[in-house]
Amino acid sequence: MVFIKYMKKRLLLLRNLIILLILILNYNLAYSQRLIKIGQEEIKNKNYPQAIKILSEAIQKYPKVQNGYYLLAIAYRENNQLTEAEGALLDGIAIGGEIDYKLYFELGNIMFKRGKGYYNLAIKYYSNSVKNMPNYDKALLNRANSYVEQGKINFKEKDYKNAWDSYTMAIHDYSQFITLRYDSEKKMIFST
Repeated sequence: MVFIKYMKKRLLLLRNLIILLILILNYNLAYSQRLIKIGQEEIKNKNYPQAIKILSEAIQKYPKVQNGYYLLAIAYRENNQLTEAEGALLDGIAIGGEIDYKLYFELGNIMFKRGKGYYNLAIKYYSNSVKNMPNYDKALLNRANSYVEQGKINFKEKDYKNAWDSYTMAIHDYSQFITLRYDSEKKMIFST
């Protein structure tokens, strides 16, 4: 009987600790989400250093929210801190979640912005974006643009076979993009 009372007391204590932990985690999550919204507003207002500070704090408070990493990367990119943006995106991908496709898309944009020597990486990241979200037309369009830029480089270097392959892939992506846009606009017209 004494043992049962002892165990009940311990279980009650354990239950209360678990409830306390849940409350603390929920508070951190809510606070983090509030900071993310404020950071997003700072991005809209083009106040990138302040957005970076706020979003970094949000991630520190609750590091499991992918959207915080995504917005932090946008702020870094707009502040021309591409290496930091790349790091934030890779961290966001590492935790996993529903917006991996957006993180890969932004990595592709960063590589594209870096230019010559990075187009193949841009293609790789846009491909990962499409793999995670097959009908993501923006990723298809940007991957096509990356293929064109890589094709230009290959052509200048007289690597005609790889230039041809790049242009062929670009045409394929452009036609997929056009088909997706046409289908979505057709749905919008007929749904009204």
